[in-house]
Amino acid sequence: MNNFTLNFDPVENIIFVDWEKDSVIESADLLIRLYTGIVDVVKKQGKRSYVISQNGVKFKPDEALLAKRAVYVDWMTTNYLYCIVRWGGDASSRNRIRVHAIKSGQPSNIYLTKEEAIEAVRQLRQTDPLRPITDKPPPWNQ
Repeated sequence: MNNFTLNFDPVENIIFVDWEKDSVIESADLLIRLYTGIVDVVKKQGKRSYVISQNGVKFKPDEALLAKRAVYVDWMTTNYLYCIVRWGGDASSRNRIRVHAIKSGQPSNIYLTKEEAIEAVRQLRQTDPLRPITDKPPPWNQ
């Protein structure tokens, strides 16, 4: 079970993360596999990208895992991505993600539909300054 697929749209400069139905993140291993895959796509393109992730995945209720996720997301957005935008899920799931994003100092870019998420990236692209990628070692290797 792969749990997710990554698809890159070069015209939009977006990496789409699509999760398999009923996926659950129970350990940092799956996050590391996901984030390594995203960084590989960015490095291949040679420039920062945006990520749009489907919000259907569930997290094991583990504060340590959520804390690791926050560190990993910060590393990716500092070094390789402009931002991560999410879409879908139920209202309570979107609200939980918003609260966690705000607590960890990340923007809470979450939308009801994939189309809204793509439009949000288009709007963000107009104001995001061009930044090169910075090839820093991942936090899970430190």
